[in-house]
Amino acid sequence: MAFGALALAAALAAFFAEKPAAHGSRFRPFRVPGQDLVLLPESERSFARVVIGLRPHGASGRNPLRGATDPRIVDVRRRIYALDFELLHGKCMTAVPPYATFYVAVPDPATVSEASGEEEADFRAYLVSRLGWAEETIRARTRFFRVPRPVVFPQDMTEILGRDGAGRLVLGVGGDTDPEYIAPVERIAKTFPDAFFVRRLAGLHVGDINTEGGDLALSWLPDGSIGLLVGRHRAIRYLERRTGGTLGGDSLAPEQIAEVRRAFSSAFFDIEVVIVGEGALRDPSRGSEELFHADMAVAAMRNATEALAFVPTYEKPPVDANSREALPEAFVRDVQKEYDLVAGQMEARGYRVVRLPFEDHPVRSPVNVSKFVDAASGRPVVVLARYPEHRPPAPGVRSATAQLQDAVLALQDLLDAWEAAPTDAALARLDASLRDAWRELDEAAASPNPLFDRQRALYEANGLSVLPLPLFPGGAGGVHCLLLR
Repeated sequence: MAFGALALAAALAAFFAEKPAAHGSRFRPFRVPGQDLVLLPESERSFARVVIGLRPHGASGRNPLRGATDPRIVDVRRRIYALDFELLHGKCMTAVPPYATFYVAVPDPATVSEASGEEEADFRAYLVSRLGWAEETIRARTRFFRVPRPVVFPQDMTEILGRDGAGRLVLGVGGDTDPEYIAPVERIAKTFPDAFFVRRLAGLHVGDINTEGGDLALSWLPDGSIGLLVGRHRAIRYLERRTGGTLGGDSLAPEQIAEVRRAFSSAFFDIEVVIVGEGALRDPSRGSEELFHADMAVAAMRNATEALAFVPTYEKPPVDANSREALPEAFVRDVQKEYDLVAGQMEARGYRVVRLPFEDHPVRSPVNVSKFVDAASGRPVVVLARYPEHRPPAPGVRSATAQLQDAVLALQDLLDAWEAAPTDAALARLDASLRDAWRELDEAAASPNPLFDRQRALYEANGLSVLPLPLFPGGAGGVHCLLLR
C-alpha cells in the first residue's frame, strides 16, 4: 500500500434531495423543450447526492496487510487506509452539509488487481472509528457500488445536466467519453436507477464530444440564462478526434473554434458555449499547458443578484506545496498570463470578476471548488479547500505541510520495513509512526492559514457562504475533482 498524494434520517435526506432551491430573480433553470430534463448549473444543485471513489489497497505481491486475520494487523491496515483516504479526500465526509448522501465507488477485485476486496469494510471501519458514525448513520448516508476501475477523481466521469421528472440526476456523457469514465457512470446508474440516469449527448452534424467534467461546466451566464463553459483542451481534443491529427501547439483558426462551439452547443441542447481561455487557442503563447482543466482557472456562479467569475492570481512568487520549492519563473509567467486572459474574457462576457490570491501549484487552485445551493437556506455556497500553510511561518520554523509530509514519509518507510520483515517489533514501530502521522494530520488541518482566510473573505464579501474543507497537498486535484455532485 502506498500513499498518494450527525446523521440525519434517510427520510430527511430524501426531503432535501427533492426540495427546490430558491433562485435569484434573474436565474432560472432551463426546461429542455419536449424532453424530461431540467438543465441546472452545478452551482444551483443542492449537495444531496455526492459521488466519491475509494482507492485499492495496493499490489498483491509483498503486502501482508492484505487478507490479514490477526486483529492487530487488521487494525493497523484500517488505520493506514483511513489515513490514505483523508490525505486525498481531506475531511470531506464531515465538512459538507449533513443531509448529503455519499455514493462510494469501490474498486472491484475481479477487474482491479490492486484491490483486495477489503476496501469497503475498511472504509466502513473508518466511518465508525474516526468519524464516530453509528451503523444507522452509515446506512442513511452511504451507498456503495463496485466499479471495474478505480475512480480517483469522480468529477471527470461526466457532466451532470440537471434533473428529470423523477428527481434523478441526469449524467451527460459524450460519444468521446473515455472507457475508464463511462464504465463507472453506467454502473452507478444501473445500481441506483431511482437516483441517477445516463443521457448520451450527440449533436447534429458534428463530431463526438468529450465530457471530462473538470474541463466543462454548466454555469449561469450574466443575463441569467444557462451556458456551458468548455475548457480549451476539450476543444483541441474534439478537433484532433474529428481530423485524426495532432494539433500540438498549433494556433487554431476562427472557423475551427467556431466548429467546436457549434459541436458542444448542439450536444448541450443549443445553449451558449464559452470556451475558457479561447485566446490561447488562437495564440498558444498566451496560455500554459499546466492549466489542463478549466476548473483550475475559473469558477462561475451567482450571488443573490449577479453572476460572478472567480479567477486566481499570483501576487508573489509561488512555492509548490509538495516539493517546497519555488515554481520556475517561466512556469509562473505562463500560468499568470492565462489567469489574466481568462479574467479579461469573463469580464468582457459580462461577469463581475473577482481575483483570488494564490501561492501554489495550479492543481490546488482556490477556484477548484464545489459550488451549490444549500437545500435548507437557499443560499449559494462554495466548499473551499483549506490546505495547511506550506511556507515556513518564520525563519528556521518548518511549515505545517512539511511536518505532515515528513511524518507520512517516515510512516511509509516503516511500512516498507514491516512488509519486508513482519516482526512484532517492526509492527510496534509502525503503529507508533501511524499515531504520529495522524497527530500531524490533525495539527496541520487546524493550523493557521492566512491566505485561505483572504480567499474565504473574498467569496463571502461577494455574497457566497463558505464551507472550509481541510485538504492536504499531494493529489493532482482539488475539491471539484474529488466530489461529483
